[in-house]
Amino acid sequence: MNKEIAGKLLALRKQNGLSQEELAEKLGISRQSVSKWERAEASPDTGNLIALARIYNISLDLLLGIKVQDNAPRSDISLKKESYSDRNPEKKTERVMYPENSSSEEIYPDVSGNCYADKPDTPDIRVEKSDNDLGKYLGEEETYESRNTASGAEAVYKSAFFRLQSDKKLYKKMMLFPYPVFAAFAFVMSGALFELWHPMWMIFLTVPLYYTTLTAIHKQNANIFCYPALVSIFYFFIGFVFELWHPGWLLFLTIPVYYWAVNLGKLSLKSMDKNI
Repeated sequence: MNKEIAGKLLALRKQNGLSQEELAEKLGISRQSVSKWERAEASPDTGNLIALARIYNISLDLLLGIKVQDNAPRSDISLKKESYSDRNPEKKTERVMYPENSSSEEIYPDVSGNCYADKPDTPDIRVEKSDNDLGKYLGEEETYESRNTASGAEAVYKSAFFRLQSDKKLYKKMMLFPYPVFAAFAFVMSGALFELWHPMWMIFLTVPLYYTTLTAIHKQNANIFCYPALVSIFYFFIGFVFELWHPGWLLFLTIPVYYWAVNLGKLSLKSMDKNI
């Protein structure tokens, strides 16, 4: 992102009386992401740009500083249907251009000039890069389903992570989950059924990990995470399984290093925010 757009995002946020935390909560993202946009270190994706335009009640053209000309020439994009029966007689593919980072909910023209909003009738969609880089080459074998499955899984992960940061109700529900009871049940069942009393007793070390991980994500504070419990679990694991008690004990020396690195990162972010 160029500095001009970054400066515009900063100005619009302040004009609307929003802090970085408040804007991040509205968008369902972290405050650090908003800070990176305003420092021109990262760019918001298409979905966030649309959300920003709605929050500030302005058009995307105005948000991005694009001047629209009435007589501007239309983009010369070829939508050409091509058969690849020679390579695979059981498959038929098309070449369809779509903007990079677009979603399946957008409307695209088909090869006949009509438009569709849902999945096209063709079994495979081949996307070929154009001269003006508006397209993105996915390869002949990548289908409509595989592209949307990958993007959907990533979107679900990001949505759950950022929702835990901003949604207090979700955070409280997950904190009320009786994880110690679950751990005790798993320990008893594994011991009674499979005689795994050892090393399944280590599951109790995951109890502080569960609660501190949730709190660290929600409050965006890695200092809360119980890193010593994670080190202990890993130490016992390599000790019992591989008999690496030595030099495995050296893992405990990473505990102060972890908290030092976390606090150093927090101080760096604060100094950057003060300079904005």
